[in-house]
Amino acid sequence: MQASNRQRVLFVQPVLAPYSVPRYRELARSELLDVHIALEAKCLPTRPGWVPRDIEGCQIHVLDQDKHTANGTCEKQTARPGRVPYRLVGLITQLKPDAVIVCNPTQFLCALLAKTMHKFRIGLLLEDSPLSERRKNPVIQLLRKLVY
Repeated sequence: MQASNRQRVLFVQPVLAPYSVPRYRELARSELLDVHIALEAKCLPTRPGWVPRDIEGCQIHVLDQDKHTANGTCEKQTARPGRVPYRLVGLITQLKPDAVIVCNPTQFLCALLAKTMHKFRIGLLLEDSPLSERRKNPVIQLLRKLVY
């Protein structure tokens, strides 16, 4: 627990979805929580308008700053395996949260790696989406079964 007796909670999301802002705003109002949000990317080309915005009481951390251009518009880039997980472990080390809430298997495995070095709880926030249904890769499905 942090010195201020507030529980530091780190939520990890691919991007900041507009529908999640009220949830984070409400959590940040609690005097018991110190809310941090880690975004894998600042934006996605497939989700125009889904960009980080100030949420009173929350601190936002973007793990991969290279996913956008200087003028703030998104651009498609090839995936760079390992960049986000490496930076997530570093952010966890820096923040020393009491809990890390993840939403996918890669984030979960990175949190488990960081948990070997730091004491915190791991939570899993699952949200159904059409994208999750389209992923038919057998390796990804096996990984999901093992992690979830």
